[in-house]
Amino acid sequence: MKILDYIKYLVPIVLAGILLVTCNRNYNYPGLVYMPEMDQSLAYEYQKATKNSSETFTDWASTLEPVAGTVPMGHTGYAEPNTPEAYERASLNTINPVELTDESLLRGQQIYVIHCAPCHGPKGTGEGSAVVNSEYRLAKPPINFANPQAGYLTPGRMFHTITHGKGLMGPYASQVSVEDRWNVIHYIESLNENGATAEVVTPEENAKEEASANENE
Repeated sequence: MKILDYIKYLVPIVLAGILLVTCNRNYNYPGLVYMPEMDQSLAYEYQKATKNSSETFTDWASTLEPVAGTVPMGHTGYAEPNTPEAYERASLNTINPVELTDESLLRGQQIYVIHCAPCHGPKGTGEGSAVVNSEYRLAKPPINFANPQAGYLTPGRMFHTITHGKGLMGPYASQVSVEDRWNVIHYIESLNENGATAEVVTPEENAKEEASANENE
């Protein structure tokens, strides 16, 4: 018998043996793994080298920084840079592109409580917990949104500040989406001179009120 004949009969036997070894009914033991990299992915830190690489060779980096000027799909970019001139140009925008609705106001309130209230306070008076309870005195207190003099804060000026930060306030572009920045601006503008807020009614509460009104008619 020729060698090729031996191989022809031997290959199916070897494959069957491999199949029996790897297909184990004991689910606590997965059997032999021939390509562990495909079965168990390793955890890498963000933008760290996964192998020995020099500073000029980045192909082994876990993630690369996005190309400057690119915008993720489904998102809207903001072209104005973080400069004093761009800040003044942004101040000329007095129109919020997001429609003012109960839903947008409620969403703006949620974003405000999470990101703004610690410094600006729950009522926008600049007396947040990070300011009142802090051991460090800020060189300049946060803006009091409830003060009528804060009217110079046009929607465009506030959007630019939220995006790039200003003074002691850092940028929030990575934490707050473009639409939510406009939503929170709606909420900030709802703060009146007494530091109270416009009544925010959730869609569920609004539906209950309408149902109750219809029953009483």
